[in-house]
Amino acid sequence: MSKVTVSRFVKVCPSCGQSFVVGGRDGSINKVYCSKPCVMKGKQARNYGWRKKSLDATEVPTELDIAWAAGIFEGEGWATKLKAHTELVAVGQMVDKSDWLLIRLKALFGGSIYCSGREGKNKNYRAWHIHGSRAREFLEKIYPFLSPYRKEQVETKLKISLEQS
Repeated sequence: MSKVTVSRFVKVCPSCGQSFVVGGRDGSINKVYCSKPCVMKGKQARNYGWRKKSLDATEVPTELDIAWAAGIFEGEGWATKLKAHTELVAVGQMVDKSDWLLIRLKALFGGSIYCSGREGKNKNYRAWHIHGSRAREFLEKIYPFLSPYRKEQVETKLKISLEQS
């Protein structure tokens, strides 16, 4: 039997200056930063990164489409920031057998449609999800058509300003 040598190296994080160990069983020696917060320190605030093409919108919304989507969002939607990823999420959800509404939102603004497999009361639960930069762009487009309550909710709870200048 031959012995497997395990190489470990000590590196210094360029962001915080802390030493950390790389290598070992998984053999990953390409790590540059000690943690995710150190990776994010040097990033610009609006650097949204890579966007998956399959989640892009397939149609360009008209002003009427945007006003329609604002009405749907006003009655059936919600927005929040995910604690784990600190990314913005806008969701339109319905308990309905018809997917037309959600498919139309996906075509106009991108995102994904999820269907729950739960039994009972909400067995036909379907939701349209849009995350990150797409969610911010969606909220920026519908913002002028939202009620004052929703505008305040977007600005205070999400701690972002979407005022059109």
